[in-house]
Amino acid sequence: MTIELLLASIENEEQRSFAEKLYLDHRQLMISIAYNILGNHDEAEDILMTMMVKFTDNVEYFMQCQPEGLTALIVVCTRNAAIDEYRKKQARERKEMRLGTFDDEGEEISDDVKDPDDCLSVETLVLSNEGTDIVRKAMKRLKQTDKDILLMRTINHIPSKVVAELLGISVNAVDQRLKKARVRLKKVLMEMRYEFDE
Repeated sequence: MTIELLLASIENEEQRSFAEKLYLDHRQLMISIAYNILGNHDEAEDILMTMMVKFTDNVEYFMQCQPEGLTALIVVCTRNAAIDEYRKKQARERKEMRLGTFDDEGEEISDDVKDPDDCLSVETLVLSNEGTDIVRKAMKRLKQTDKDILLMRTINHIPSKVVAELLGISVNAVDQRLKKARVRLKKVLMEMRYEFDE
């Protein structure tokens, strides 16, 4: 499917215009994130189209986001989709290795794909202009998965069902992640309060 066909499939003119603007404004960012993780331009383009399908399926929720929150959300979703694809690719390669994938000289084929942890840092995008300074400082101390779920569910108010679809996990897993992330955030905020008191 091409982006033109995808956009043409949206019947509502306002939603179609929003989706087209989202694509034009964030295309390079999404490709860059996916390429930094996958190291392959074609696979990065596939991630872009996968994300655009998910975004257009849920366009009404994305239209309600603030611009800086929308960018952060796009970064989180694209990064997670690319990491998921990276892991699938790694699993396929490991399976091939077990089956004896060797080069012409009998050496095992090495893995040239970058580690996802070496990819574009999204921390500053996720935290920019969101909440007060104290909450931003507290969120910096959280794991990335906690930050992601708090951004989607608490800051952008995206329903669990939509978040589950975007992240490729169950609704129950979304709710459990959110619950644990809130507990961890509260704990960090309490620790910070004690640090300020000292």
